[in-house]
Amino acid sequence: MIPTNSSNTTNGCDSISSNCVIWQGPDISCINLCNGDTISDVTAKLAELVCNIITDGVQANPNLTGLDLACLNIPGTTPTTLVPVLQEMVNAICEKNSGAEPSSEYIQANLPIMTLPACLQYDDTLGNPVTQLRLDNFTTLIANKVCDILATIITIETTLTSYNTRISVLEACVLPCSSAKAETQVVPTCIINVGQLTDVSVLLLALEVRFCALETAVGLPAAINAAIGQATILGTTTTLANPSVSYGSITGWNNNPSTLAQSVQNIWVVLSDLYNSVSSIQTNCYPSGCDGVTFGYNTSNILATNGVITGINFNFQNTTGTGSVIPATFNDCAGSTIITIRDSNNVAVTSTVSVASLQNSAGGVTISIPGLNTYGSLTTSVAFCVTDGRDTCSDTVIKSVDGIIPCVLPVMSGITDTNATVTFTNQLGISAVFVIDIINVTTNLVIATYTQNNPGNIVTHEFTSLGSGTQYITRLTIQIGGQTKVCPNTVAFETTATVPVITTVTEINIWFDNSGSMGTTEAPLNVMSETLLKDCIGPIYGYDPLVPGSDALYNERVKVFNFSDQAGGWNYLERFVECLGTPRNFQRVPDATVNQVLNLTFADESDPYGATSAFNNTVIAAQYATDIVTLRSNVVASPGIQGIAYQVSTLDPNTGLPQYPGFRGLTEATFVNTGIYTPNANISDLSGFTYELDVTAGSTPAYYLTKVTDGLTTLGFVVSC
Repeated sequence: MIPTNSSNTTNGCDSISSNCVIWQGPDISCINLCNGDTISDVTAKLAELVCNIITDGVQANPNLTGLDLACLNIPGTTPTTLVPVLQEMVNAICEKNSGAEPSSEYIQANLPIMTLPACLQYDDTLGNPVTQLRLDNFTTLIANKVCDILATIITIETTLTSYNTRISVLEACVLPCSSAKAETQVVPTCIINVGQLTDVSVLLLALEVRFCALETAVGLPAAINAAIGQATILGTTTTLANPSVSYGSITGWNNNPSTLAQSVQNIWVVLSDLYNSVSSIQTNCYPSGCDGVTFGYNTSNILATNGVITGINFNFQNTTGTGSVIPATFNDCAGSTIITIRDSNNVAVTSTVSVASLQNSAGGVTISIPGLNTYGSLTTSVAFCVTDGRDTCSDTVIKSVDGIIPCVLPVMSGITDTNATVTFTNQLGISAVFVIDIINVTTNLVIATYTQNNPGNIVTHEFTSLGSGTQYITRLTIQIGGQTKVCPNTVAFETTATVPVITTVTEINIWFDNSGSMGTTEAPLNVMSETLLKDCIGPIYGYDPLVPGSDALYNERVKVFNFSDQAGGWNYLERFVECLGTPRNFQRVPDATVNQVLNLTFADESDPYGATSAFNNTVIAAQYATDIVTLRSNVVASPGIQGIAYQVSTLDPNTGLPQYPGFRGLTEATFVNTGIYTPNANISDLSGFTYELDVTAGSTPAYYLTKVTDGLTTLGFVVSC
């Protein structure tokens, strides 16, 4: 400030430069003002402070460094100024209260209708009062009002600048350069120089500074009222934390705030509700540390050379989705995890490992299990427990490991028509028990069994009394450690076939159904037996056509019988099954040397068996069942009995068709399973019997010789005529 040019005083002021006026008040450190500074310096420092307040106020977006914003989960660099921080708070609130984003049309259609406070109500272009708006229009209106407020703030800032100039002028008048008049002093209680006498002018200036700062920060009354009226959360609005409760029911809520204090009080109520709601979201919606932890493992057996389990490998890698996933911040509780392996006898082996480390190990960890019974099931248990110092996650995963009884493959040797030897190496020690079964392939029945206790290193056993030319399977069952295993790897073998031979102790019975329908067949059968068959097999019995009487043994061993012979004392009329089972020495002098009986039956019908015109495979005649039992009993008592059933096809003289088709079906069912005609109800399981269908009735002796020799060939005999 410079002196005025006027030599007269103006308003009581002298023409003295402000550089000549000295500040005699106390030092004010916050504005770097010292006792002895000129009024020009004082004015400049005050003006600079006012400008800083304007520049560093809300409009300048002040620095918020030090504010803890961790709960907002702001990506990237955390902002430190007001506007970005407020924006992140808004974003977080919106994110916590939104699910899947609906369409813009849906959002707009479902926006709430907001009631305008009195200060925002207006008339539309038609002159109608507008008291409510949809939320988006309500927001636009608020934005426009905010713009108006910002424009007002700019005007206020301009006004303050003008005030600063005017204050400088006032200071020049209040603090004259020369006057002996003493200024009134007071004792400030809070502004400056608390408890000390201070010039009123100094206190006034300090009050103005404080007032300007307050006005700049808070705003003019109009702006404050506008801010109060801006509230959209009413007493009827439900809270976020509990939708069944409205804000108006909460203690401290002001339903009609009219002051800044009441509005701020409502804000605190809303912030408290917002805090509770966000806390609930964090607790219930955000995963805890343990949600990122997965416990799991895979096991594999470690086998000795003999196939016995000696250890179990535990692999915790998650390559197949069944392993463990443990974040890097987690470690095993107490530094390790306990693995337990338990056998069927409840004997256990334990080991401690670090799962947090092993989850990245391709080889895993192998635990030896000496002393455990590995032949039965094993139970593995891993008591997982990991922690990051804040969260502790634990679980016990139990799995079952199948025990292993290693099987060996038997070796067959010494195979003859009735014998076979089984040999294998024992790798399980003397506590093992080996059960060897010989199974008939055709019947799938076990026909011989041998049990080896306290076995040595080599187990061997010879089976005898096997059937010749028969296919068998050798099956091994192992019992050890309280467990039993039927080995799946069986060995098949076949005994050598014994070619049956007709000898001097072989009886041949040729049976003829003499019921009357086969009259034309009997004569050629007799001729065949007495001539052609004698010439063919007679030499076996010592027959020589050139030696009279040499056929005596043949005539004794080979005979033709009627099914029924009242004079002879038997009646098997139309019962071919009874004839097939005829034992040795029938109608002969008893001879214990006979070891083979061949019964050949020729029949075309059977009333006793219920098989003439039709055959029913669901019905078995009582006589047929009785004769089957008799045949089976005779075969057991005399194993050398064999037979051939010839079904003779007698034609109807009128139609030329077979007269007894039912008998044909019965004959076949006797040897081939059908309906209820199965083993024990027929003789399909007896290898020494066969049949032939559709044999011509009343043919030549040569024809019947061929049928007989073919049948014998089917039974395995080598007959050449």
